[in-house]
Amino acid sequence: MPLPSVNQELLASLERKGVPSIHNMILSDRVASKLPYEEGLAYASFIAERMISVFQEVRPSVIIGGFDGLHGSMALAVAKRVNIPWYALRFSVLPPLTAAVLLRASPTQMGFLTAMEGVPFALFSLPTG
Repeated sequence: MPLPSVNQELLASLERKGVPSIHNMILSDRVASKLPYEEGLAYASFIAERMISVFQEVRPSVIIGGFDGLHGSMALAVAKRVNIPWYALRFSVLPPLTAAVLLRASPTQMGFLTAMEGVPFALFSLPTG
């Protein structure tokens, strides 16, 4: 399925203080940064249009996102545009590193700890969505 054309007007409306530029969003994404730049812009347009549509349909009271490249940054930009509060869950590598080094955790214990990192996201984002 081909991407829709770039919506320059929409992308320009998302540029504001406190939000990464569309250019930086594309460059920060592990997939979009490898695309030809016009395709990256088209992909950003598609994501923005889809997020606006979903946010208008679902009408969330808050958006809980992350800093994971284009999707996370675009969620921030769209949330600010439609005046929905946006919060990011921030996880640190310190607890796993502490377990591995100081507590001499086994590979099985490290796997369990890594799996448990997603629990806060599920607990806090699913009920608000």
